[in-house]
Amino acid sequence: MYRFLSVIFLLTAHQAHAIDVIAHRGYACLEVENSVQSVESAWLAGADGVEVDVRVSSDGIAYLFHDEEISKTKIADLPFSSVNALNAAPIPTLYELLSKVRPVGYYVFDLKTSDLEDLNEVLSVIKDSGLGMESVTFQSGKLEVLDHIRRHLPGSRLTYLTNLKWKIPYLLRPDVDQLVTMLGDSKIDRVSVKGRSFVNRRFVDAIRATGREVHVWTINDPSRAMYYRSLGVDGLITDRVEGLFGEAGGKRHREKPCRTTAESG
Repeated sequence: MYRFLSVIFLLTAHQAHAIDVIAHRGYACLEVENSVQSVESAWLAGADGVEVDVRVSSDGIAYLFHDEEISKTKIADLPFSSVNALNAAPIPTLYELLSKVRPVGYYVFDLKTSDLEDLNEVLSVIKDSGLGMESVTFQSGKLEVLDHIRRHLPGSRLTYLTNLKWKIPYLLRPDVDQLVTMLGDSKIDRVSVKGRSFVNRRFVDAIRATGREVHVWTINDPSRAMYYRSLGVDGLITDRVEGLFGEAGGKRHREKPCRTTAESG
């Protein structure tokens, strides 16, 4: 009986609470992550948002790539031509993406740099693309980066990225009140969090009480997706997009196992 009532509760929450599905590095279960094709596939699959990782080369070109190195070679101080030559697949620039793919929903630009000149280059490309502020969200784990974005592109939406961990392993949990205090009166719109053991009703309610949204990453399992929805989170970052809440079928693609990041959150 308890299990039956739990399922009914989750199904009720599923129907009542709208939640954004955000494609992690594009549709990473179907295409090469952070590629133009992965972004196109995510929009076709019905994603509300698409997250891509943005780096800037030593010669000032903003491009889409997650890792800090390729084949054990650090790429931070390399020109774009060298970075591209190292990778097995062509790496798209941010300009190429925004020139080819107009968003159906909104982009989440996960900023992999805190250098101010690099950030200004990213902002320049986005401004020149003509994207409206409703189509743009910036994400970083550094408040000073988000503050720079806010000051140079007023009206943009800002997401603080955090990974919750034990303060003392298995003894002292992370403190949501400390996170709320740290955010203070900063103009952060969302908190995007990893930490499956710590995202509970109290955590979600505490963040949302400040007027901010709560997003959780990276969630690929439908049962966990429904659990987080029941807590009232506002968005889930996923490699799957289609079928995340157990819906039958998809718009354009057949689901297949993810070949990128292991599930976390």
